[in-house]
Amino acid sequence: MAEWCIEIRDMFLEFVGSGWLHWLAAVIVLAAGSIKNKYFRHKFLYPIVFILAVFFCPPVYGTIGIRFMNGMYWRMLWLVPITVIIGYGGVKLCMRCKSYAVKAVVLAAVSVAVALSGKPVFSQDNYYPAQNIYQIPQVTIDVADVIISEITDERVKPYVVVPDEMLCSMRQYTTKIRLLYGRDAYAYIFNELPDTEAAVHNEMVKPQPDVETLAKYAKANNVEYIVFNSNYHVGISDIEMHGYAYFKSVSGYDIYRKSE
Repeated sequence: MAEWCIEIRDMFLEFVGSGWLHWLAAVIVLAAGSIKNKYFRHKFLYPIVFILAVFFCPPVYGTIGIRFMNGMYWRMLWLVPITVIIGYGGVKLCMRCKSYAVKAVVLAAVSVAVALSGKPVFSQDNYYPAQNIYQIPQVTIDVADVIISEITDERVKPYVVVPDEMLCSMRQYTTKIRLLYGRDAYAYIFNELPDTEAAVHNEMVKPQPDVETLAKYAKANNVEYIVFNSNYHVGISDIEMHGYAYFKSVSGYDIYRKSE
């Protein structure tokens, strides 16, 4: 039970982050909820209290959360309408003020708090101008096209293993190749990977994978191609002794093809 409480707390703090929006919404809810306004209480205050009570309930997390919402339990907090609360509640607080000067101060304070609490996401390192019409990393397209060019029978869709950073974009780009695993490697769906697939993924996330183990389980799953990140993976050339031969390098990624 104590472990569940810690996990719930950590998920909540990570969801809230370092901004002020959620705390601003909490202040508005408490302030507006203390005013005799049945509409606000019934539409916002009581539902929010119910959602948070369910979210912070350890038995709920330990039964329903872990079993059916593994990795997604925190999304329950999406049910709290932060934006609507700040907008509606902020206006209501302004309306309660009799002096226009006080109204202006309250409105300015809420506006400044909203403006200063966030960060310009498009200036972050993980955002950059689109490189192609698919709006995915160009290297994913380049790697996929190299593999697709080797397919002589359109009915054949080879199994491929790629680094984690390509899991989503590769799936978005083409259906002509099949990934051994996708985001399900982290149990984002409901079930964990089968043991043999998990063994492959466990090696692919290591800077220096055990290529013998990797090749063994990759072949057991009929994997035709393995793509390594040459800037992250080291010692991968030894996989040639275990049934995978070097095929081609593409923009910092080394492709190995099954040779046995």
